[in-house]
Amino acid sequence: MHKTFQDNSSLKKFTLKKFLLLVSLILSFIFGIVFQSVFQITHINTNLKDAKTKFQYLLGKNIVFLATEKEEKLLQKSNPSWETVSITKKFPNTLQVSISKEQAFAQIQNKNRYLIVNRHGKILALKHSVDKKLISISYFQTLRDYESKVNNTLTHKEIQYALKSIELGKNYSLKIKKITINKPQTITLYLSEDFLAILNVQKPIAKNLFILQNIIKSLEIKGIKPKIINLEFDKPTITL
Repeated sequence: MHKTFQDNSSLKKFTLKKFLLLVSLILSFIFGIVFQSVFQITHINTNLKDAKTKFQYLLGKNIVFLATEKEEKLLQKSNPSWETVSITKKFPNTLQVSISKEQAFAQIQNKNRYLIVNRHGKILALKHSVDKKLISISYFQTLRDYESKVNNTLTHKEIQYALKSIELGKNYSLKIKKITINKPQTITLYLSEDFLAILNVQKPIAKNLFILQNIIKSLEIKGIKPKIINLEFDKPTITL
């Protein structure tokens, strides 16, 4: 009798455990479905209307588990004209994607094409005709194919120096028309068709531009129009 009671008690406990396990599995299944449907990405808002198709692959993904930093890097890599990409989660099912576009800053003339670059030297596009809105930089060396691919950044010292000169030139009242790089360590700024300045890239850019500005102002006061101001060496030389 006592043994039968124990057997019945054990059976009830076993049955209860099975029942609780079954209930937990059902609840987990229901929770999973609800969790997936509630937090499934259904809306993507962006400040660039023409870029919406770029984010279609994110629709249907779970917003909770979405690795935004990873997706930002992937989108930026596949869209070289975008400078920054920021993804913000808006629960339960919306993403806000903010994009700032790269700005074309200058064009590097190399062989028979033009490399459109931003102010850091990152290649945004390749063109076979000149863009009259951009300052041209002609470079004496032929860039290798892997160097001139879109999304690559040109790190050559002379090119970087030329780009920085364009950026800072306005601070020194210098209107740069074009730049030529004919040999290592030097760049030539064309301030007009018949007036150029030669700079040594080993010297600080700000110092070079400051000296150049002061020489130009001094000559203007005297009514002198120089053809060449050479700052390659320690002592500037002026050709009239």
